[in-house]
Amino acid sequence: RMGDKVRVLGNFIDNHDQPRFLSLNSNRMSLANALTFLLSHEGVPIVYYGTEQEMDSGPTDSDNRAPLWQEEGAFNSSHPLCKLIAELNGMRLNGSFAGEERLVALSEDFLVLGFSQDDNNVEGGSSL
Repeated sequence: RMGDKVRVLGNFIDNHDQPRFLSLNSNRMSLANALTFLLSHEGVPIVYYGTEQEMDSGPTDSDNRAPLWQEEGAFNSSHPLCKLIAELNGMRLNGSFAGEERLVALSEDFLVLGFSQDDNNVEGGSSL
């Protein structure tokens, strides 16, 4: 049983040993949803460099390690995903995702990760 160890488990959606998310699924909204889950879920969120800039290199190992700085203006702190990560991290730091996590299935294709302060109510959440 993991118990409290989940709080220190490193979580990621892509890394240097696996194909980048967007090289497998080009849907940018799916990436935004995955980042929302990553940053709101228990554990230590790890965002691989370039994900915040929508790097879609892959599927080979060397492609996953492509340098971000080779392209002019490659790092853009105004990029929508960069802003989303900053906003979600702020919410994480101020306790917006605190409480017991619950996965609520609204249908076979639609899940919501919710957070509750008591046993009866899901007070906030994000769709998966």
